[in-house]
Amino acid sequence: MGLTILAIMNCLGGESNRPLGERCVDVEDCGPNLICTYGRCRSRCTFDRDCPEGTVCIPGDQPGVMVCSLPHEGECPCNPDEICVGDVCVLDVGGGDGGDPCDCGEHLIAGYLLDGNGEDLRSPDHPPFHNGTVTGATDSADGIRGGPVRALVFDLPTARVEIDSLPNPGSRFTWMAWVRAAAADEQPDDGSFPRLLSKGRYHDSEGCALFLLPRGGAAEGHLTFQCFGTNGEEYTHTATPSLFDDQWHHVALTWSDATGALRSFLDGTPLGGHHLPPGVGIEPTTAPFSIGAASDGATWQYGDVVIDEVFLFDIDLSEAALPCVGDLGLTSADL
Repeated sequence: MGLTILAIMNCLGGESNRPLGERCVDVEDCGPNLICTYGRCRSRCTFDRDCPEGTVCIPGDQPGVMVCSLPHEGECPCNPDEICVGDVCVLDVGGGDGGDPCDCGEHLIAGYLLDGNGEDLRSPDHPPFHNGTVTGATDSADGIRGGPVRALVFDLPTARVEIDSLPNPGSRFTWMAWVRAAAADEQPDDGSFPRLLSKGRYHDSEGCALFLLPRGGAAEGHLTFQCFGTNGEEYTHTATPSLFDDQWHHVALTWSDATGALRSFLDGTPLGGHHLPPGVGIEPTTAPFSIGAASDGATWQYGDVVIDEVFLFDIDLSEAALPCVGDLGLTSADL
């Protein structure tokens, strides 16, 4: 009788310490540092870089769990933005169809070269079309790529660009820009937070913002994001080093409601972030999307920064895709 029970338990998945890729039923079936999801033992991950070459980091079948795909997964008829995992179509959170990570142009919502005047502040000529309005006294400076294309200087309390027609942060998005912040002693000394990209207002507990911490603190110039969830919670993450160095840096913020992952990047390197609870999204907002200064409801938050090449996507781009954006083929004739 005991032997019969043991045999049944083994057939039902009672055997533990199964290796990577083996079939499983329960989490206890798998060996150390592995988890049973989509019917096989898999390793956990946060980014694609955590996974072996040829595999990607994907949402597991449990809320908030991210796992590496396995080589030679099954074949099933999936949508272009999905990959086949364990004979199930799963959203490819890396951005794309599991092939070329740079193939992300179709997900571009708007791009702004910030040439220094309103006429050149245009998005790609395909619907939806989003114009931006320059507000406040701004000047122009050499852009990230040099040549005739300039960048906008934001160094006054209300100097900003506002885009009213951009939609709310959706189920997935990527915000990114090139930023050059002046040295700390050139930043405002009134406690202001240099705003880079934002949609929403702090006093209304809505939307998201990407900014630098103010001059004078131990973490001055550190890149920070702040987002408000539909559960009323505030999600903030700060990373080093200080960007008050008068050098160009590429900054990005990504969100996916499929994984609940809010992530920030600096110069293509992931800085970390938050995993929001299952079912929690980003609190919607009717506020315009702002580049440069933004109002927190009481004062204008601003700094001495130059911003260039702002791109907005309706997908959370992968770490591998972020460096590709400069190669989308967009020029001043397209924007």
